[in-house]
Amino acid sequence: MPNTIYVCGKCGQTARDTQKQLRSEGWLVERKRDAPKGELVIRCQDCRTVHSERLAKDIDPAPIFDLDYIEKQLAEAEPYTSPGADDPVRSVFVGTVFSLYPSRKYYVPFACSNVSEVEAEEDEAWRAQAEAELDTIDAWLESGEGDPCDLFVTRWDVPNQENVPQDRGGVSCDM
Repeated sequence: MPNTIYVCGKCGQTARDTQKQLRSEGWLVERKRDAPKGELVIRCQDCRTVHSERLAKDIDPAPIFDLDYIEKQLAEAEPYTSPGADDPVRSVFVGTVFSLYPSRKYYVPFACSNVSEVEAEEDEAWRAQAEAELDTIDAWLESGEGDPCDLFVTRWDVPNQENVPQDRGGVSCDM
């Protein structure tokens, strides 16, 4: 019998078998990409996800958002100005933490007892990918003001260039 005990990085389920046998039972036991030799991504058959497979393989992740659709939705959204802000923005609701984050959990960094380190890393990687995608359309991801579990894509409302005042961005003082 093998001496190695494998522990699912998400749920903690353990198994004592060869990697080959675990893989045949549906477990993901692979070297973590871009990690030191010996660091593995381990998921039992119940916790194996597309995201965990991306962590293990050197493949480009699938896009999170349909950017063409989001740009269309932003163009149709009503611009608004938040209290204390100078410039208007446009926002569209894209989902909740529970439907978008790989962990499907809400937590804050200083109080995260309901999430494992692996789940937090997966969420962080997801957030970084989402921000990078949205950056290509000059937008960003933000939480809702009323419910921090709601996620919105937001972008500055930039009027047509012909309507932009020539002194926009400068400071004027009339005395």
